[in-house]
Amino acid sequence: MNYSTGESVELGDTVKLVDGTEGHVVCVIHTGQFSAAYKEADWAYLEYGTLVDFADMGLIHYKSFDEDLVFVTRANT
Repeated sequence: MNYSTGESVELGDTVKLVDGTEGHVVCVIHTGQFSAAYKEADWAYLEYGTLVDFADMGLIHYKSFDEDLVFVTRANT
């Protein structure tokens, strides 16, 4: 799964909505990447996509990304 700009989605990425709301990728379901707070056993039933945790909006499941969600930075940078 990639962002609309072509970067691949990775666990821990920081993303931003067009309104400036930031979130963090907490699961990349189809690659088996799950953060400690979001266990595979609880979320694997979704089979594909990414979970993004937004402080203001909570957890959102994305099956794909459009231009409204922008990649900001990797967790390890």
